[in-house]
Amino acid sequence: MDKMPWQAVLFQSFPESVAFICLGLVLVGFKPRWYRVALAATIFTVASYVIRGLPIPFGIHTLLMLPVLVVVTAVIAGVGWRGGAMAAIVGLFGLLVLESFMTPLLLSLSGLSLPEALHNTWLRVLIPAPQTATLAGITYLCYRFNWYLVRADELDEDEDDASPF
Repeated sequence: MDKMPWQAVLFQSFPESVAFICLGLVLVGFKPRWYRVALAATIFTVASYVIRGLPIPFGIHTLLMLPVLVVVTAVIAGVGWRGGAMAAIVGLFGLLVLESFMTPLLLSLSGLSLPEALHNTWLRVLIPAPQTATLAGITYLCYRFNWYLVRADELDEDEDDASPF
């Protein structure tokens, strides 16, 4: 169970959601519509807040949030089920990889422990800020230079049936 203060939800969780939803969309070959991404990130941030508040073991919340992210990305971002699933997984994976490298580095450089950072509202917002900015920068570069991993819309052309999966 993780009780997030509203400041962390607004200033950390929401921008991070915007960044990794955009990253996933761009890396799957979609051009994000910014108002749709903002709406998807808002819904996902609220769902994340609720799920993190549930009395479940740590780590399970990520497994519960993934289907929410897929649905929100597919429906709100308007990219279909396959595109939404691919974008959600790629974006979340990008966030997790970056987080796994940057959080320990930033905590080490600052001399703080993870419990200290999590129990101080503003540290909880400031420590992940560089990784959110890095994610946004990577997303911008991929968008600007049209770099992507796979194009979800091209995958649908190769299929015999019209199934969204």
